Amino acid sequence: MVRAYVTVCLAAFAWGALAPAVSAQVTYDKNWSYNKDKGYYYKKCAFPRGGHQYLVYYKSKPNWVYWYNPTTQVYWCACPTVNHPKWGQDIKNGKDLFLMATTKDRDLERTKFPDDANGANFKKGKAKDSDGSEVDLSCPPPDLP
Repeated sequence: MVRAYVTVCLAAFAWGALAPAVSAQVTYDKNWSYNKDKGYYYKKCAFPRGGHQYLVYYKSKPNWVYWYNPTTQVYWCACPTVNHPKWGQDIKNGKDLFLMATTKDRDLERTKFPDDANGANFKKGKAKDSDGSEVDLSCPPPDLP
């Protein structure tokens, strides 16, 4: 009986050692790409279990980077950039500031965000990975195109 238990434990340990580790870290494409037709820059944000979303940056809106979910096809969140007159220094210092859309839409102009004047509406960034698990987000890298 003890021998069977030890065998099962060793097998479970070996399986765990051989199974690929899943990194809990969100990764961003190194470079920004440009969509000529729509006039914006974008960067892919890859999640640990295979999901992804896009960061979208419009030079005409230099204070914000927008999160776009390709699965639901909506803009759902915004983060201030280093250019933001009020929150830029916080971003340079690595602070995570997420402003969740009150109205999500595939068109950024129809997406509505709450007022950011006093910072009370910033939330912790969270998204769903491809398997439905929750992913903690940090604000995107401060580099801009």
